Amino acid sequence: MPPRARPALSASEDGAGLHGARGRRRWTGRVHALSPDGFVSLADEEGGLCPRPSAAAPPDPGHELLFDWQ
Repeated sequence: MPPRARPALSASEDGAGLHGARGRRRWTGRVHALSPDGFVSLADEEGGLCPRPSAAAPPDPGHELLFDWQ
């Protein structure tokens, strides 16, 4: 079974440069998850997430990012 794709990584200050060199940009907007109880803020992840780049038009990193609860 191939490794699972990681659409976003949580990067430390030291790791951000490594991910940036591979095309990932830091997400500067707010981060939430959609849980069984509704929207949950993931404030601890804000400023450290590096989503995988997309072939389509990249989203604006200043907007909010919503993850599905799994």
